[in-house]
Amino acid sequence: GYVNRTINVVPNGDIKMTWIVIFTCLLYVFIMRRLWFEWEVFIQLRHKFLASGDPSFHKSPTYLRTYRNTCMVESVPQELRSDRKLKDVFESLFPGQIERAEMVINTSDLEKVLKKRQKLIGKYDSLSARYMYESWRYDTWQRDGKNVGICTNHVSKPMEPKVRSGGLFSKRVNAFAFYNEKIKEIDIEAGEEYDILVDHRNKSKEASIRLPEGGEEDTRAVGYNVNDVAPLLVPGRVRQFFAKESPVFNGTGMVEFKSIVAKQSAVQCNLSGQPYYMITSDVPDPRDLLWFNVGVDRYTLETRKILVQIVLLLGLFGWGAIVAFITNTVEGMPTDYFLYPLIKDYLPALAVSLVLLWLPAIFFMLAMHVIRFKSHSRCDEFVLVWNTAYRLTNVFLTLFSLSYLEAFACFKEKPEDFVQSLADKVVRQSTVLMNLVILAAGQETMLQLLQW
Repeated sequence: GYVNRTINVVPNGDIKMTWIVIFTCLLYVFIMRRLWFEWEVFIQLRHKFLASGDPSFHKSPTYLRTYRNTCMVESVPQELRSDRKLKDVFESLFPGQIERAEMVINTSDLEKVLKKRQKLIGKYDSLSARYMYESWRYDTWQRDGKNVGICTNHVSKPMEPKVRSGGLFSKRVNAFAFYNEKIKEIDIEAGEEYDILVDHRNKSKEASIRLPEGGEEDTRAVGYNVNDVAPLLVPGRVRQFFAKESPVFNGTGMVEFKSIVAKQSAVQCNLSGQPYYMITSDVPDPRDLLWFNVGVDRYTLETRKILVQIVLLLGLFGWGAIVAFITNTVEGMPTDYFLYPLIKDYLPALAVSLVLLWLPAIFFMLAMHVIRFKSHSRCDEFVLVWNTAYRLTNVFLTLFSLSYLEAFACFKEKPEDFVQSLADKVVRQSTVLMNLVILAAGQETMLQLLQW
C-alpha cells in the first residue's frame, strides 16, 4: 500500500531527501500562489462590503438608523419591566436622547398554541391531499379504465378519512370535521392569549416611575428620588427571592436613542454599578437574533456557559479513553479474518471520524438549547472554538498516543525521554494520521456532493 512509499522508508542522509525537500517547497509555493489568487478576488469584495455594507441588509435609511441607534438591555428588574418605566430610567440617565424603549414580550405560550395549530393544519392538509388524489384516481378509472377496458386493477371508491376523537378506544369521527373544529378552538385560544399580551403591552406604556407631588406626570427628564433609587441597589439574589417574575415581560428590553453617540455611551458604561443588573450591549442583527432565547437572563446564560464549558473541558481530557476504546475493540478482533488488515488500518480512523463528524451538531445544540445564546453568531463562535479544540486533541492523541495527563507527567520526570518518545511515536502513528486525513477528505467531499 501507500505505507511502503512514504517518507518513513527513506533512510537518513539519502539523496532522495533532497528531492523531497524540493517537492515540498514547490508544493508550498503553489499553495501560496493559489491563495494569492483567492485573496485578489476576496479583497475587492471586502472593500465593497466595507464601503457599501451588507447587500442583503435592509437599505432603508430609517431601518439602518434604528438598528445603529438601538441597544439591548438585559437583566431588567421586575419593578422596571414596562415600556414607560424602562424609558424613564434611560431618560433620567440620558436626558432628551431617548427615542423609545420597549420590553420584550414573553410569547412562549402563544407560540406553543400556534405550533399546535400548525400541526393540526398539516394533518388536515395531508389527509385532504390523500383523499383528493384517491378521488381523482377513482374518477379517472371510472372515465377511462372501466369504460374502455384498458385498466385491469379494480379501483374502489374512496371513503372520507376518519380519526379517533379522544384516544385509542374513542369513537372514530370524520377527520375533516374534527380537525376543523379543533382549529377553530385553537384560534379562539390564540386570540385570547394575544389579547392578554396586547393588554399588558398597553398598560406598560402608561405606567411611569416619575410622578410629581400633584399626581400629574412630569414630561421633563428628572432624576429619581430616594425611593426610586432604592430598587436599583437591591442585590439580584434578593430580588429574585422576593420578586415574582412577570408572566408577560422578559428581563430584556430594547432602547432606541436619538444619536449613535448616546447609544455608544450607554453601551460602554456600567449604568447601575452592579453586576448582572441593567446590562447594556449592542443589539444583534435582526437576522442573527434567536428570538426564542432573547429573554434569557444574562446571569443564567453565563452560568450555563461556564458549566457546559467545564463538561466539555473534562471531555477533552477523556477523549483519549474514547480513542483507546475504539482501538482496543478493533485489536481484539480475530486476526485470521481475511479483512483484518483493512479493518485494523481503517476502522479506528473511520469510527473516530464519525464521532468528530457529529461533534459540531452536538456543540450547536448545546449552544442554542442549553446555554441559550441570543444570536446565531455566538452559537457559531462556540462551535468553532470547541470543534477546533477537539480536533487538535484528536491529532495530538493520534500522533503521540498519549493523554494530556500522561504527557505532562512524562515531561516533568524526564524531558529528554519525553521528546524522544514523541519523535518515535510520530513516525509510528503517521499511518493512522494519514488514514484520518484520507477519510476526512472523503467525508467532506461526499457531504458537499450531497449538499448536506
